[in-house]
Amino acid sequence: MGSSGINAEYMGPRVLIVGAKDCGKSSLARMLLTYAVRGGRKPDFVDLDVGLNSIAIPGAVAAVSAEQPVDIETGLKASSPTSYFYGHLAPQKKWELYKKCVTNLARDVKKRWTRNLDARIAGCIIDTYQFWGEKAKETIVHIAEEFQANVILVVDHERLHSYLSKDRSLSKRSVSVIPLKKSGGVVQRDEKYRAAARKAAIHRYFYGPGRELHPYQQVLGYHEVKICQVGRGSQAPVQSLLPIGSESRLDPNMVRPVRPNQNMKHAILALSYATTQKECIDANVAGFLHLTQVDHTRLTITALTPCPGPMPGAYLIIGNITWID
Repeated sequence: MGSSGINAEYMGPRVLIVGAKDCGKSSLARMLLTYAVRGGRKPDFVDLDVGLNSIAIPGAVAAVSAEQPVDIETGLKASSPTSYFYGHLAPQKKWELYKKCVTNLARDVKKRWTRNLDARIAGCIIDTYQFWGEKAKETIVHIAEEFQANVILVVDHERLHSYLSKDRSLSKRSVSVIPLKKSGGVVQRDEKYRAAARKAAIHRYFYGPGRELHPYQQVLGYHEVKICQVGRGSQAPVQSLLPIGSESRLDPNMVRPVRPNQNMKHAILALSYATTQKECIDANVAGFLHLTQVDHTRLTITALTPCPGPMPGAYLIIGNITWID
């Protein structure tokens, strides 16, 4: 029995998929999920691709139990997913915050494994962002350790395969690092296509794949909500400006309040389950809101919400994800 309280003898495969940009990582993950579900299993699907997340929305990391094969048109049907809001489209914007979101999500997934034997036996499949650079390699190892991955599939990236194969921490845990060639059917997607796909994903969150959902406009007073930003912003001191050999003492994952302003118009906000400002760094999110109006005269904000009624919390987390309906 490991320190996490999970017996490795009764754990299913924990497959981490990494690789270059546009190499077919997500397609491979969907294929493996479909095979597993048709085989009678219900594995956890973890999507760490903040650029275009298939469970939540862009800017988030999320996990869900896969109970049905992935539909070609509508994608994965996510029932009661667990999500954390990173708030940016690329991990390199705030590496430490991204790693914190990964750690939080892994903690929740492993809790489920501890309570549910079927989930533990089914294992999980982890899709990732297109990582590159030394910091990215460290992040991949961090993901593998947090989710206790025992298989890493490296798609179309020989240098990354070589690095992971030689990593001591992975070797110590007997992690299998397997190289895969890129599928011949993979196509390159330019930034224009990606931007359109992100916009469509957010639209699908609020309106549904076939516009069967009906979101609601809510007017909220400044006193009813508390908008926070997680992670040091652009005003944080740049490492190169500090004296040689010194490091910033500021917490890279600090939580700070933000007053509503006109620059927030069209922003996507995450509704946190946090009950205090400090908890915003560790609490998962209940859902997402689209900020459509900021009224300084009436001290109110207007937001598009997935459902009517009072919100389950007061803390809203803002990043740099925007959307114009």
